[in-house]
Amino acid sequence: MRTSGFDTCRRFFVDTLQISPLQRPIKWERVATFSSPTAKNFTFAVEGGRTMELAIAQFWSSGIGSHGATNVDFEIVFHGININKEEVVLDGSEAPIRIDAKALLSSEKLAPAAVLNKVRIPYRPIEAKLRALPTDRDKLPSGKQILALTLTYKFKLEDGAEIKPQIPLLNNRIYDTKFESQFYMISDANKALDPKASFLANFIWESKALSKFKAFA
Repeated sequence: MRTSGFDTCRRFFVDTLQISPLQRPIKWERVATFSSPTAKNFTFAVEGGRTMELAIAQFWSSGIGSHGATNVDFEIVFHGININKEEVVLDGSEAPIRIDAKALLSSEKLAPAAVLNKVRIPYRPIEAKLRALPTDRDKLPSGKQILALTLTYKFKLEDGAEIKPQIPLLNNRIYDTKFESQFYMISDANKALDPKASFLANFIWESKALSKFKAFA
């Protein structure tokens, strides 16, 4: 992004947006301040095969006292490496995992590195409740009654650790899907609740005691 044609400080808001089906929009934004005509580079992730919207706007208070125009030129260059696995989970009972990488647009430098610092443990719920919500406000426009599903999980850690609950069916979904809303609660052995969070949040919880995890959808 290159600016020119001004003599006082200018401030711009740069925003990109991509829409993905059944997921939250992929959004990136940045505030850029130019004290003099110059160029700045920005790097952000995009999803291939989808339209990207780019918006650049100057702050209303930027350049007050100057009647000169502000010229902005920008250049977008796409590059990157496609891999056949977004995440890699190692199972000690399986053979080594193969990852295929392709550079579709231009030559790229690839320097693979791996750090094993997380453990993924699948849990089954100790209790599952499905019920129809009772009031008229809990009906869809078609007249169908909304159902509520409550899943309860119990886990215990001998040592303290950071825990990030993930339910793939619900994580990173927008609210206008077939799941009207989702949230979860975590409580310790004394039934003290930690802060509630939506499945849209990147929530990490520290624990070293017997705990319960409840998911609502």
